[in-house]
Parts: sequence; C-alpha cells; structure tokens
Amino acid sequence: MKGKEMAWKYLIFTFALVGFVFSYPYLQDKLNIGISYKVVVLLSSVVLMFIITPLYWRSIVKNGKEEKMKFKRAKQPWE
Repeated sequence: MKGKEMAWKYLIFTFALVGFVFSYPYLQDKLNIGISYKVVVLLSSVVLMFIITPLYWRSIVKNGKEEKMKFKRAKQPWE
C-alpha cells in the first residue's frame, strides 16, 4: 500500500473517531450505553496518540515514494 493511501485512511479514521467522541453524549442518551464520557474521551485520545500519530510522522510521502524522516541536529552556537 502506498503512503498516500495510508495517510488518507488514517485521516478518515481520525475524523471518524473525533466525530464519534463529539456525538457520544447524544448516542449515550439514545442507546442507554453505560460507559461514561470521560472513559470514551480517554480511550480515543490513547488511540490517537499511540496508533495514528506515529504512523503519520513515520513516513512522509515525497514524489510518490515513502521516505523516512531525517532529523538533522541543530547547530549549536559554539560549533
């Protein structure tokens, strides 16, 4: 799977997760779900932190190819 396709899938998943979190109080009233809103927000933030964010930043698509990010150390004033 190419990097752009992966990025789009994770972007759509992120928006779906955020939409679910915002609509959860309404769904909780309608469907009588016993899980509290704080637990849902906590779980969704954990999912975003540990699954989606590293996948966004691990590969950057350049010219249709996946390349790993290269971090250069900043030059110190005394160097």
